Amino acid sequence: MIFLLDYFGFSMCVTVSKKLVLFGGQTSVKYLFTGGGTGGHIYPALAIADEIRRQKPEAEILFVGRKDKLESRVVPNEKFEIKFVRSFPFPRGWSPVKLLSFAGILFVGILQSTIILMRFRPKMIIGTGGYVSAPILFAYGFLRKIRLFRSKVFLYEPNACPGLLNKVSARFADFVGVGFDETASWFDIDKGTVAKVGYPVRREFKGLDKIKARTNLGVDQSREVVLVLGGSGGSRAINQALLLALPHLIKNPNIFVFHITGNRSDSETIADETCLSKNINQSDIDGFYRQVDYVDDISQVYAAADLIVCRGGAGTLTELGVVGRPSIVIPASVAADDHQVANARQMEMIGAGKVLYEKARWMKGNIEIYIDPKRVFEVVSDTLNDKEELRKMSFAALSSQRTDNLKLIVELLESMIEGQNIEISKSDVLPNPLRVSVEPNKILSCVENRIEQCGGLSQLPRDEINYYCYRADRMLASSAWLEIPLGVRNVGVKLVGLLNYQQHRQTLLQALLDKKPVNRLKCSLGGDYFHSGILRRNIIERGLAMLGECDVDTQLALEQALLEDPYFEVRAAAARLIGQLSLPNTKSEDVLMLALMDVSEVVKVEVLAAVGAVAKGSTILSTVKNYYQHPNWMLRMAVVTTLETAHERGEIEAEQLKYELEQIHSTSSHFEPNFLLANRLRNLKKQALSAIDQ
Repeated sequence: MIFLLDYFGFSMCVTVSKKLVLFGGQTSVKYLFTGGGTGGHIYPALAIADEIRRQKPEAEILFVGRKDKLESRVVPNEKFEIKFVRSFPFPRGWSPVKLLSFAGILFVGILQSTIILMRFRPKMIIGTGGYVSAPILFAYGFLRKIRLFRSKVFLYEPNACPGLLNKVSARFADFVGVGFDETASWFDIDKGTVAKVGYPVRREFKGLDKIKARTNLGVDQSREVVLVLGGSGGSRAINQALLLALPHLIKNPNIFVFHITGNRSDSETIADETCLSKNINQSDIDGFYRQVDYVDDISQVYAAADLIVCRGGAGTLTELGVVGRPSIVIPASVAADDHQVANARQMEMIGAGKVLYEKARWMKGNIEIYIDPKRVFEVVSDTLNDKEELRKMSFAALSSQRTDNLKLIVELLESMIEGQNIEISKSDVLPNPLRVSVEPNKILSCVENRIEQCGGLSQLPRDEINYYCYRADRMLASSAWLEIPLGVRNVGVKLVGLLNYQQHRQTLLQALLDKKPVNRLKCSLGGDYFHSGILRRNIIERGLAMLGECDVDTQLALEQALLEDPYFEVRAAAARLIGQLSLPNTKSEDVLMLALMDVSEVVKVEVLAAVGAVAKGSTILSTVKNYYQHPNWMLRMAVVTTLETAHERGEIEAEQLKYELEQIHSTSSHFEPNFLLANRLRNLKKQALSAIDQ
């Protein structure tokens, strides 16, 4: 009797005679690996699979990934079988179309994965992260729930901050192995099923010889070799920053730059070659610079290098630790949950590397992320020039990694299969694990609390300030329209002010005056320009106001916003800040006089207050007289404030002030009752809380 199932490109034949093979009685252990998309997820799986194959030649090993990703090329090259399923990354925005598309693709992937699992029936499932793993792990969770299939599941998380998939699927894993001590705290599971196992580095990274590696690569033994790479897929941002920094780097006659660009599209290749040709002649870099797309044996290039500039993938950083090479880490700001930054900061904390963050800048009407080539040159040069620091960084990198991680993981898998107790020796946990939320408002609260705890911004460590500035850069570059009025770029603006991030003054001014229109649908949702009125107001109140000192560009932008911005709160905020900055000149007086014609009385109140801080005495008196008997008491209150400020500035004498105040109609519709009992209770509670805190 034969049952035939053919669904989504897969077929499975089950015969009565094969039941024993399919539902038990395997002669060899079957391992299913799932994970991919990037080298950080693929290479750990390949290292483990290769070690299993060395120890158990009879083992059956199957990889599951995506057809258009790196695993489709790398896994077959290592002589492993691979099957493909549909998968898609979880959309970070709230687009209904993207969410529906994700759900549909995931559903198809789960069906495909269910067939693979029922057909292959692995004894051990090993997930190494990435959205490619989702269909297999969710399919297994479903099959286990309905009791059709049971296997051992080992999840591996190489990053300091785990990915969303591993955090979700950890609940039905038998064991979770992590690459960093503090990563375990992210998993809300039984502490006995999660432990640090390190990163499984391939055998070829051990016992490397620097002289031999340079000979094989044809590199001068006397040169200071800087290796620059952007991960398995390359990084256009790093490529372009290096090419812009190269003319300055090669002024050092002892340097040699080995540049691995990654496999790039034709357009990227043309752009990078154009960037190189504009900045330097090919004849000037011969002997100083070599560019390649890809290197099969990366371990040889690591061995030849004195300093490595790279991304913050856990695999790359661990490999650098095993070979003992100091690094300048440029974490990718687009990495999920910012895990590359967490990885990089760990390297910085132990002294094995330096972190160079991506920055935000205004470019052609948008805020974009880029890598500052000047900083690349400065950090590389400074590091190479300090030989003692290089030596210490190399030692710290070498000391940070165990060399038996691969053996440990394979032994752990064997113990799981045989049902033995799992014992992992505990390593020392770093005293200050780096666990900072990636949710914008929580980051803002964290920074506010840290500044208060330390007694001011100036008391924060420089590396911590750099990290918070990076978070501000990343949020400023958040470009989805819905994210801007809803808070991401708003929080970035507030961080700029809170951190006194003066380098972004021009960025804020550009966004404040940006008149990029939005369509009718977005207008109906409360938008006028791409940068909404709420954001523009916060640029003034929480950004420019906290940056303090005003230059000519800031003053002109505030005056333009006061006269032209369609949102009354922006105009009011601009008038208020003009008064606070107190930059008296004839132009400002003229602008304030024009602004008094504003249709909003809220704006007029702020303009009158600004007049007192900016204008001359004669201008102030001639202006405020028109409001002495105004029916709106708030305008008359503003007049009182204006006169008081003018008197404090010495623009109005005391006798004149007394006379003017007597001319103002003093009644108002505003009344504040004095609740004696409520106030007494409130004050007494504050005293009690203060005593408790002490």
